[in-house]
Amino acid sequence: MPGMNAAPDEELSAAHKRIFHAAGLTYLGGYRPDLRLDEIAIYDPESTDLLTGSLVLLAIEDPMNAESAARTAVAQGAAGVVIGSWTPQDHRRSIQELGVVVLERPPELNWLQTVTALRVASSEVPDVDSVKVGVTDGDLLALAETLADVLGGPIVIEDARFNVLAYSTYAGSFDHGRDSTILGRRTPQEWVDHLSADGTLQVLAGSDSVVEIMDGPRGARRRLVSGLRAEGEFLGLLWLAEGDNPLRPDADRLLMEAAVLTAAHVIHYQSHMRERATSHGSVVKSLLDGSRVSQSAVEQLGLKPSSRHAVLGLRLRQASDVGPRTTARLIDTVTTYCQAYRWAAASCGIGNAVYVIADLPKAGTTTDSYLRLVEGLGQGLLETCEHAFGGQVIVAVSDASPRLNAMPGLMVQVDRSLDHCSEQPGAGGVVTFHESRNGIALHLAADAVRADPILRFPELDVLREMDRDEGTDYVRTLKSYLHSLGNARVAAEALGIHLTTLRYRLSRIEHIAGIDIGDADTRQLYGLLLRVTPDAG
Repeated sequence: MPGMNAAPDEELSAAHKRIFHAAGLTYLGGYRPDLRLDEIAIYDPESTDLLTGSLVLLAIEDPMNAESAARTAVAQGAAGVVIGSWTPQDHRRSIQELGVVVLERPPELNWLQTVTALRVASSEVPDVDSVKVGVTDGDLLALAETLADVLGGPIVIEDARFNVLAYSTYAGSFDHGRDSTILGRRTPQEWVDHLSADGTLQVLAGSDSVVEIMDGPRGARRRLVSGLRAEGEFLGLLWLAEGDNPLRPDADRLLMEAAVLTAAHVIHYQSHMRERATSHGSVVKSLLDGSRVSQSAVEQLGLKPSSRHAVLGLRLRQASDVGPRTTARLIDTVTTYCQAYRWAAASCGIGNAVYVIADLPKAGTTTDSYLRLVEGLGQGLLETCEHAFGGQVIVAVSDASPRLNAMPGLMVQVDRSLDHCSEQPGAGGVVTFHESRNGIALHLAADAVRADPILRFPELDVLREMDRDEGTDYVRTLKSYLHSLGNARVAAEALGIHLTTLRYRLSRIEHIAGIDIGDADTRQLYGLLLRVTPDAG
């Protein structure tokens, strides 16, 4: 069989063994790395054109000549011989010591039938080991397509976090589990729960076993799945689904061998992606901090210098708990989403946040049209990341700009939006700079007031002390009243108190703290200070 790889440990490859078994031959032992099944010859003691690596059938009349015929064939270049079932035992032992592959023909086949059986088996039995010859290391898409052809069913390759790395094309009947896995770029949670419930996931993560799944969610078709492992580390899963036709009888054995090959490719793929992410991340950081970046470096990120761009920032609510591994996972999730939905984008991690520079397709001429585009990307990233991390994620979106040198300013927009959103109770979701800039401006104004050593407002300290020592609620009452623009009825409803109670509290505030609520400047100032003070209710 052209291109077949022999096993590296001086042991006949599993592919060769399958072919010999399919041809009805018995493998007696021996190993030759150069054995070629595309060169099958009938023994001829006078032959001078036998190709090196050939498999020679010892079609001799006298069994007592078997040993000498084998020695002649080996001297002519044979890497394997087929003997008849009547070959004497002492000749068998001598032939097995020649260092070539030794096979035995069953008595029910003649030599011509044996040649035919070998050629048919060589063409019909897939050689999983030869996949490496035709697929570049780490090219998981090509590998998935090749394995689908070899194994006879659609393939999905996933990493250890159940993210889809590659899948084969399939034009057969609808399969909900496979289709939702591919569309979501991740194994659906119902499948993860199903695998976990009966211990299947633990088996796959801890062994090289192939597991058959007959009772998947939503009436799923039969599946075979194997864990991908290397040096004891769980790398992911290799899925083989039954299509419109049943899987071949030996599909489980083939899948087990394919998993070994796939694991090697996944290692190459992940190594390449890490190197690429490191390189790309450095360029993204340079764009965000205003360093000079060549046009070719920008294009290598998949970005078009002539497009409009926006910056998005992602931060977990518990940002203080985010470490390098979590940041790397967040970047992986963002990258996978953008690739799946054909967004030209590049990302990097800085501090406890992940930043994304995204190309925006042409969306008309209005600012709103571009804002809707980038908000849509932000919403998709939000949903994907919350699903992946099981926690609350904040996504901030900048304005759009046609100039790459505007990226540092857009990053500032994102940072301030993230900070502003984080300070709000129950913050989360997608926040745009456009909608948060008023709150940001108020924060900056209040910070400037508080930073001035001359300006002091002890009146608020008096109210806070009263609330702390006597259990009153004056600070929150004043804040609600000022934020309702002096509408007492609205403020009372927001506080859940009677209008008379609100008016009594306001009079006490004026008396105790000396705050003139009737003065317009006073109302604006204290409204600003209370709006941006965390303990102001």
